[in-house]
Amino acid sequence: MPYAAIVDEKIFCVHGGISPYLQSLEQINQIPRPLDAPDKELACDLLNADPSPLYKGWTENDRGMGVAFGPDVVLSFLKTHDLTVICRGHEVPY
Repeated sequence: MPYAAIVDEKIFCVHGGISPYLQSLEQINQIPRPLDAPDKELACDLLNADPSPLYKGWTENDRGMGVAFGPDVVLSFLKTHDLTVICRGHEVPY
C-alpha cells in the first residue's frame, strides 16, 4: 500500500499527515516495504501526524505517535512542493 499519493499534481493525499523529516516527496517512495508499524520518523508521521490550529511549527503529538503541526507548517509544505491542499484519511479531534 502506498504511504501517500499526489492527485492531479496538486493534492497531497496521506493517511496521517506531514513530517519534519520529509524534505523531498521522493523520500516516500524510498521507505522500505514491508515495514513493521513505525514508532517515529517519516513513516510514523505519514501514518499518524495531526494538524492543529493550536500550535505553531512542529510539536509532539498528544496521542504519542507522530507529530502535530500548525497551519504555518501546512502553508510552507504546500508552497515548497507546489501543492494546493493536503487531504488526510483520518482526523483526531484536538
